Amino acid sequence: MSRDLLANRNFALLWVGDVLSEFGSQATAVAMPLLVLSLTGSPAKAGLVAFARSIAYPLSPLPAGVLADRFDRRQLMILCALGRAVAMGSVALVLALDRPPLAQLVAVAFLNAMGWTVSTIAERGLLAAVVPGSALADAVALNEARVSLASIGGPPFGGALFGIARALPFVADTASFLAAGLAVLGVRAKPSSEREVAQGKPGPAIREGMSWLWRAPFLRDGSLLYAAANVTLGAVELLAVLIARHHGASPAAVGAAFAIIGAGGVASAALARPLRRLLTPRWSVLCEPWFSVAFVPMLLFCRSALAVGVVVAVMFLPIALSSSVVVSQRLALAPDHLRGRVQASASFIAGSIAWLGPLAAGVLFQEAGETAAVLALSGWTLAVAVAATLSRGLRQVPSGPQTATAVPDHP
Repeated sequence: MSRDLLANRNFALLWVGDVLSEFGSQATAVAMPLLVLSLTGSPAKAGLVAFARSIAYPLSPLPAGVLADRFDRRQLMILCALGRAVAMGSVALVLALDRPPLAQLVAVAFLNAMGWTVSTIAERGLLAAVVPGSALADAVALNEARVSLASIGGPPFGGALFGIARALPFVADTASFLAAGLAVLGVRAKPSSEREVAQGKPGPAIREGMSWLWRAPFLRDGSLLYAAANVTLGAVELLAVLIARHHGASPAAVGAAFAIIGAGGVASAALARPLRRLLTPRWSVLCEPWFSVAFVPMLLFCRSALAVGVVVAVMFLPIALSSSVVVSQRLALAPDHLRGRVQASASFIAGSIAWLGPLAAGVLFQEAGETAAVLALSGWTLAVAVAATLSRGLRQVPSGPQTATAVPDHP
């Protein structure tokens, strides 16, 4: 990582704040399906809660982008942290008093994902204001690492807390959001002049961001690839829990499996920079779907939480590399007054069908069994990888921030 990035106080606060919130979120990522399974005994209902989380991703980005371009992005992040703390705190409170209804867990999963989306879009807009363009790719890779870093400690912590008392992981998540809000409170960033001018105009239109993104072939097809890849990721995350539990893994062992996955994510971020020097941008992106093709079928041979963790960790290795290429190009090329809506449009596309993954995985696992669920997902990953390889848009790689004028700033 560059010296400028390491010494950047604003970036450090954003990074630490998100690590804190992600640590709590990773704890409840394991605790939530375990809670649903303990209350209902139904993989399909666990899939329903995961579906509620996934469906928030396509529903919330576009209005979130308008908010991020219209209002103070830092304040939006703080409000999201407080809202997510209230949502997770409600689960802890009801668990302490009684048995939470499935409807509440569905609602909390949805609201938590919505808060994450708004906060992430606001943060990405803020990132380009606090990090120099030369360090954007490294900043994106390091941001990918924070989720993985939290995954090392968060899931085992959540699994261990769940084993002590079912409410404890949700108490920890509530505290993590409050701490993250305090970290963001210390960030100072001045809007660019073009953003100040844009804020003096009537409310920004959602379509401007989508129109800009759609006329950038590499960024457009990268978002379409992520839409399909997110189906895989959502399904794999749920299958990791279901397969491990099916073979007798304890909650603590499931948490340990996710810690291994998190360690793979940290390795992914560490490898991103040297791999960008070895691979073309196109193949840096294509590594992700082809790794899924290679490793999803290996879940058929996993008989322990440890094996599941290792397979998924290796499968996730190219994610930071891919994101560092696509997201840094998007941040560098998008004009500041459109940046929130461009990020929102990309998030909308990327999350548009993500809900299919956990819903289908849960239903298939319950109705047809483990093998059928894994084989169906394997077929999906092959179709995605072939389509991405044939994509013309992914062959048209922008050369860097200096090419921003090649894409119109407005419809």
